[in-house]
Amino acid sequence: MSNIYDANTTTGSITTNDSDSNPLIQPPKDLNYYRAELTGLWRKTVEDIIATGRVFSQAKNDLTPGEYKDLMAEFGFERSIAARLRAIYHCLEISTKTTPCLRLHHL
Repeated sequence: MSNIYDANTTTGSITTNDSDSNPLIQPPKDLNYYRAELTGLWRKTVEDIIATGRVFSQAKNDLTPGEYKDLMAEFGFERSIAARLRAIYHCLEISTKTTPCLRLHHL
């Protein structure tokens, strides 16, 4: 969090930017962000598959349906493949917190 010191040295007050007031709030991610995330990621290692599922999951939540569809097409993913990658990511994300995902073998 960056602080901006007030020019008035007698009060010594410190002000912060509104965007810096809550470090947990992240700026919205756009189509270009997800393009950069996916570039070079899809190499079919286990880690890359999970990471690709994470990116598609986040993109599906953040982008408009049209942008999400464009992103899948740009990287050559059919809707069903992107859905499977998201399911793998969510299954593994949940299984690290509870029990292994039982539906993964259906993908």
